[in-house]
Amino acid sequence: MMKRLTLAILSAAALTVAGAGSLIAQNNPIAQRQTLLKEFGAVSREPGQMLRREAAFDLAKVKTALETYSRHAKVLPILFPAGSFTGETAALPKIDESRADFVATFGRLDQAATAALASITDEATFRANMGNVLRVCGQCHDTYRRPRT
Repeated sequence: MMKRLTLAILSAAALTVAGAGSLIAQNNPIAQRQTLLKEFGAVSREPGQMLRREAAFDLAKVKTALETYSRHAKVLPILFPAGSFTGETAALPKIDESRADFVATFGRLDQAATAALASITDEATFRANMGNVLRVCGQCHDTYRRPRT
């Protein structure tokens, strides 16, 4: 009986998440993804400054950035529906051609951010681990975003 109840609850939760994802993606996905990606940029500034030794190490700010990467990495793939690559967007149509890799890139970002969250406790571990997270960001930018002009 307990197994059936658990299965029913998990099934309902999965349907709710899938349905919410569809609704999100249908309601101006370009603006929605840009909002989340701008938040990536905002929370990345200070850790970037810390890496360049332009700012003092601040564990709370690093954790906020990593939590943001992980949280948004779970949502962002649905905000790039087929054909949403015209207009005010730097996203390349290549996303449609390489959908599985694109989605996997966000999975790698989530994994890297989660691993870094568990590993970073001080400036030394920050320096040792943050590059792994930022490399995943760079891979996505290099492959799926128009170069800035």
